[in-house]
Amino acid sequence: MVQEFDPDPQLVLFGAYGLIYGLSSQVVVKVKRLPRKSLNSDDDLEAEQAGFARLAGGDGLHKQIPCPYIVPVFYQAMGTATFMLRAQYDLRSVIHQEHDRSDGSRLAYRYDPVRTARWMGQLCGAVAFLVETHKLVHGDLRPDNVLVDSNDNLRLADLGASWPVGQRLQVAAEPWGRKLGVLDGLPPTEDHEYGLAGARSETFALGSIYYSLLRGHYPYAHEQYDFFTLMGKFQRKEFPALDPATTPGDAIVARCWAGAYADDATSVSALEQEFRNMGDGTEWYRFPLEDAAWFAETQQACRAWAESGQLEKVLANRTR
Repeated sequence: MVQEFDPDPQLVLFGAYGLIYGLSSQVVVKVKRLPRKSLNSDDDLEAEQAGFARLAGGDGLHKQIPCPYIVPVFYQAMGTATFMLRAQYDLRSVIHQEHDRSDGSRLAYRYDPVRTARWMGQLCGAVAFLVETHKLVHGDLRPDNVLVDSNDNLRLADLGASWPVGQRLQVAAEPWGRKLGVLDGLPPTEDHEYGLAGARSETFALGSIYYSLLRGHYPYAHEQYDFFTLMGKFQRKEFPALDPATTPGDAIVARCWAGAYADDATSVSALEQEFRNMGDGTEWYRFPLEDAAWFAETQQACRAWAESGQLEKVLANRTR
């Protein structure tokens, strides 16, 4: 089915580095914001585009990424725009129930064990693809950067902070990361960082996301600690109370926070298998409609739209 794009695309998301416009029910285009003194959106967009190209394999701009749990990228106008699958909302909105239902109402968060296991399996699959296949970490793994599509599947997005495994993390913040300290054998007189990028750092974030899905709120959300208090508690390993006896998933959370999944070659896929085993042990989440023909048709529509002058109109009217 050939995509028909909106002749007057509307802004659907105003991000720190990029603007996202809706082109159709299936496609959005992300363009960089106009330059600001405090942020360099050029570097962020180009880093993300390079990351997507690497995942697609080489020249990468026009190939389908061979992992269904990374948001599909149809076409990239390098340094300018990225055309991606349109999501319903992000995981943050699910946890905080900030998205409206079709009838205009809202529901309180409801823990669904089957959905949560599937979602965590999909998210671990995306992270395993990055860490174990491409030796990259996402670098900013948190609910805001995890999308929920129209079929209720998770897609990992926003690779602007992706970083090589084994190098020092550039971006981290509690509760999705943990600053190292004396409990890790480091001197108390130094200002420590978040450690090396890899399975340990990514599964720590996965543990915090799982904690949030099990409860419907972020770690320490009710206490409303300021940034530095939260940082200190995590650095001292003063994590929120866990109770595997009443919440079995807490055993996985505890292992994630303890750094038990630290092998860059196997740990994330092993964690993914734990969530698969909550079902029938197989990869039960597939996307049969997203075949090569669908991708090629959508990609051609994106390229044609970009080359028709419509992209230039969007860029001319964008905001800071």
